[in-house]
Amino acid sequence: MIIHTYIALSVQNDAEVQGLLLLFKRQRCVTLKLTRILRTVNTFFLQHYSTQ
Repeated sequence: MIIHTYIALSVQNDAEVQGLLLLFKRQRCVTLKLTRILRTVNTFFLQHYSTQ
């Protein structure tokens, strides 16, 4: 009985860990995309205003 509960808990925890890892990866991907967009915008503005 105790072993079954332990297995169930460890499986649940594993699923939670996997979910957290997925969330973290997604977060990192979004952050990278945002940084890239911001960098592009920054360079665009710098080029645009340096010519004037």
